[in-house]
Amino acid sequence: MKKATLLFCTVLMTVSLSGCCIKHNWVEATCTEPKTCSRCGETEGDPLGHEWADATCTEAKTCSVCGATDGDPLGHDWTEATCTEPKKCSVCGLTDGEPLGHEFAEANYQQPSKCIRCDETQGEKLVASFEEHGLEINATLDRPISYKTCCYDNAKKETVGSVRFSDFQCFKGNDYLPEKDGYVWMSIFVTVDYTDENAWNYGFRTGRSFEDYYTIEKNDSSLVWHDSISDVPNDLKPFCQKMSKNGMEFINYSTFTVNHNGNDYSCEMIQATDAAQGWITKKHGYWGWHYYMCVPEGYDGRVLVFYHKHGENDWPSGKYIYDIADEDTIFFRMDPKLAQGGDL
Repeated sequence: MKKATLLFCTVLMTVSLSGCCIKHNWVEATCTEPKTCSRCGETEGDPLGHEWADATCTEAKTCSVCGATDGDPLGHDWTEATCTEPKKCSVCGLTDGEPLGHEFAEANYQQPSKCIRCDETQGEKLVASFEEHGLEINATLDRPISYKTCCYDNAKKETVGSVRFSDFQCFKGNDYLPEKDGYVWMSIFVTVDYTDENAWNYGFRTGRSFEDYYTIEKNDSSLVWHDSISDVPNDLKPFCQKMSKNGMEFINYSTFTVNHNGNDYSCEMIQATDAAQGWITKKHGYWGWHYYMCVPEGYDGRVLVFYHKHGENDWPSGKYIYDIADEDTIFFRMDPKLAQGGDL
């Protein structure tokens, strides 16, 4: 009996010294709990801690081990749809909806059909009238070019002069020519010198025309002439009245329409002659013109023409410059990029 009691006490002491368990039943540590005995609750070590995966557009920050979450999803960062791409998240690449598709404006003389949203083009620009009819610009600034035309008293006789285009300027406005939003003023001085025998004996006829490089027919139909200063708009009258003080004589004021980048613009032109024109010396006839034109900014379609006249009334009704132009015709294009002065 004494031996049994002694054995029991020995076992009881052993259990007391080793905790409540004769042998632990360990449960592995988790993100938030250390390694733990399922029998007695004894722990060992530390919790593993979460292994966080970053939040995404649709998922919160998430532990890759236990699935616990923290915070909210980021939410999509959408970029707007374009002509060729649908609405798209810049973070995850998810798309929503369809591309907008191109919206093409009609082609014009300066550019082909262009999408109003992304500027992509398709096709070709419209063919300019000068190109369609094979008319070529053949005059440049400050370089005399031979000019043949008929004599005044005898149309069967011809005289050969020299045309020069000079002092080409492009500017917004000045003290007399008002600045207009979206427009510029272009001015140029043109002279013709006649020095041969026929000009001296029979005089000369100068054929001049004002054309539009892009739309010859529309230009001709839109030209309206006014020969009196009283018909000039009030904002231009001071300039026209000032001409005589600057060695010029007012000829006329005209309006016309041009198409630039698909839009029609109302334009103006003032013509004046050089007061010094006439017979400078024996056998030297001189004629000079000053032109001032108000056109859309960037417009390069105004063309000054000197054509070979063959008599007083040699331009048949209903005909255009391409009907009467020949190898003697002179064309100068007023391209603002060629301007030598002014504030542009």
